[in-house]
Amino acid sequence: MSELPLIRLNSAAVLVAAMDKLGLATDDVLDGVGLKRVTFDDDDAFVPALVVYQLCEDAAAAAENPALLALLGESVNTATWPPIQQASANASDLGQLLTRFAVDATEHSSALTQSLEVHGHRAVFYGQRAFAPSFVPAQIDAFFAALMASVIRRATGSAWTPGSVVVTVSEPKALPPFFFGIKAVKGDRRGYRIGFPATWLAMAFERSDFDDRSNLDTRSFPARTAASAVEQALKAHIGEGPLSSKAAAEFCGKSERALSRLLVKEQTSLGEIIARLKRDYAERMLKDTEMPVLEIAQALGYTPTSFARSFKAWSGKTPSEFRSND
Repeated sequence: MSELPLIRLNSAAVLVAAMDKLGLATDDVLDGVGLKRVTFDDDDAFVPALVVYQLCEDAAAAAENPALLALLGESVNTATWPPIQQASANASDLGQLLTRFAVDATEHSSALTQSLEVHGHRAVFYGQRAFAPSFVPAQIDAFFAALMASVIRRATGSAWTPGSVVVTVSEPKALPPFFFGIKAVKGDRRGYRIGFPATWLAMAFERSDFDDRSNLDTRSFPARTAASAVEQALKAHIGEGPLSSKAAAEFCGKSERALSRLLVKEQTSLGEIIARLKRDYAERMLKDTEMPVLEIAQALGYTPTSFARSFKAWSGKTPSEFRSND
């Protein structure tokens, strides 16, 4: 790789797919920075980092969404996105996952050096540039901050507490207003930082759980409303046992009252969202797996009797009837 800061172009293919999904004039946006769609399929194609940075800014402008890349970072399927997919293949704990990603990321970019450091009780994962871009790289920094916050959230599961996380980016306004309850701080143009409890690094990493949470998160891009953001934040915790409204609000980094006020404006409630997610989980487990009905009930915090009663209220069938008729 040359001394000029470069980025492997196919790692940015998720942005092209996102623009298409939003119905933007994708090819016009690409033309504006001198890129062609076909180039994103070439594993060996590298372009100057500033070209990708500008593409991110132009995409957000075309979408009229200042948090576009952060929303994309939250929803990237890390089970299939090459830089993370490689890192998660053999990791046994979160520390290994982040360390492997920091190493593997060098194969995809020479523009941003990813690092993990521990300072007492706090760990910091960050990306740092050796240069300061001529413009504020708000979108690319927001993308990586949201992506890595999501990676940590998916890896820690029920241990995730957004109040323990601090994110530093070049422009906090590029993060969505509802950003998992994470505190955002303004930094400089040289990169992003995520601070979190160092004890999380020793948490056992389960690839299957991590991939399941990633697959769930990818369904709701872009999360334009508070309800869709809450749903995205809670999906990773459905199937981990009882989920109270208080615990759900904590996962979202809000008080129950504050979250209720947000959701009332969108004519929904936390209870309705949790019920819908439980129903979707139950139906998916019954359709796609051989998981016993008893275990599905327990995973959702029900007794067998209350699960059967609730499921019939949802679908008009008992769990066994639903499974046998599928």
